[in-house]
Amino acid sequence: AALFRSPVAGSLHALMADHVVRGRIIFPGAGYLETARAACSAATSSAAGAALSGVFFLQPLALEEGGAAWVECALLDSGTFEVRSGSGEAVEAVHCSGHWAAADAAAWRPLGLAAMRERCCNVADTSALYAAFSAVGLQYGPAFRALEAAWECGSEATARLRRRSSLAGTQVHPADLDNALQSTALLRRDGASQETRLPFAVDSVLMRGPAAGVLWALASASGADAADVALGSDGGIGKAQLDGFRTRTMRSAAGTARE
Repeated sequence: AALFRSPVAGSLHALMADHVVRGRIIFPGAGYLETARAACSAATSSAAGAALSGVFFLQPLALEEGGAAWVECALLDSGTFEVRSGSGEAVEAVHCSGHWAAADAAAWRPLGLAAMRERCCNVADTSALYAAFSAVGLQYGPAFRALEAAWECGSEATARLRRRSSLAGTQVHPADLDNALQSTALLRRDGASQETRLPFAVDSVLMRGPAAGVLWALASASGADAADVALGSDGGIGKAQLDGFRTRTMRSAAGTARE
């Protein structure tokens, strides 16, 4: 139905340069979601934003010299989308897939920021959080270290993000959405993994822009290994709503291909 392509070199590379995993610049899962949102919004012109569902993050994309020359988002007539990469005219890998549609305004839930801030009264140490991320290979640079302050209360957490001076051509900046996903690490789970974990799947996503000004992330456990995540403005307006977000241990390329 539509195809949008961007070269890796230049502004896209600069946008993702601080998302470093095990010493390599890795295209973040939040970046795939913003890519799909932008393509969907361009195709539908819905004021309520984009609705994505059944999203899977299939394999990481390393942005490095000699690698992929471009990234594209294909909206297929079947109602599915694929974010994929390649060189020349050949598609070499599909990194993210799911279903796309225009969002229904009624599907957006109230952000509930004030109520969660009342419940989450335990101050979290964001410096310790980023140190823990670094210890397992998530070596975020400054752009992806935007959690300015955070609070948790067991199965819920909320965080205030540092105000971003520019959206750099995006509507929901990938680093801001990534920081909202980072806040799920504050949810207490017994036997938390010490391995490098990357986004694996999300059941449903709503996104709309612009997500500017002071932003807040809200996270709540929704199962043994899943969380619901929201990103919204200081005024309580939701900009991203993710239900059933899950991560998994980062695997080797060969292991990913076999799966």
